[in-house]
Amino acid sequence: MNWDKINGIFERCFYDTSVTFYEKSIKGSYNAVTTKKVHCIVNADVQPYNGDLDRREYGLSIDEGLKVFCPNVPPSVLIGDSVPIGQEILSAGLWAEINGIEYLAKYAEAWNSGTVIVLERCRHD
Repeated sequence: MNWDKINGIFERCFYDTSVTFYEKSIKGSYNAVTTKKVHCIVNADVQPYNGDLDRREYGLSIDEGLKVFCPNVPPSVLIGDSVPIGQEILSAGLWAEINGIEYLAKYAEAWNSGTVIVLERCRHD
């Protein structure tokens, strides 16, 4: 199957939302300093995701989530350091920002046809 051709069609028709994936570190406790290191920016198909389906499919407990579908990310789109060999480029534990809202990647899986990432919305009190 020609995945490049299929992904090209998906990119034109469905991948209409910009998603920024980044690593986040917090140093200190009282006067905490948060730094973000952008990992990559991709266009994706973003859909709301039901918590019951998360529990059944992945064993996750997510109150408000999104499911992100995007093409597999080639190393050429990475910003900064490359990913170690054997590690997925988009993986659980990364942070994501969509339309100014922050999410945590709880699950990610790369297939021949692309990558799916389950995100949980972060609440800041």
